[in-house]
Amino acid sequence: MLRADGRIAFPEGSSGYREQCRRLRAEGVRVERGRVRREDGPRDLDAAVWGPG
Repeated sequence: MLRADGRIAFPEGSSGYREQCRRLRAEGVRVERGRVRREDGPRDLDAAVWGPG
């Protein structure tokens, strides 16, 4: 589960957090300090979803 800002919604270090990181990475998603990052585009999730402001 992810928050609207691209962060993992579980408390850092919890089993849910670790499992979500594992699942995202298994799908090829880059997770950096608990936040989803795009390899090929904007680092800002809002910009990635909604486009330039």
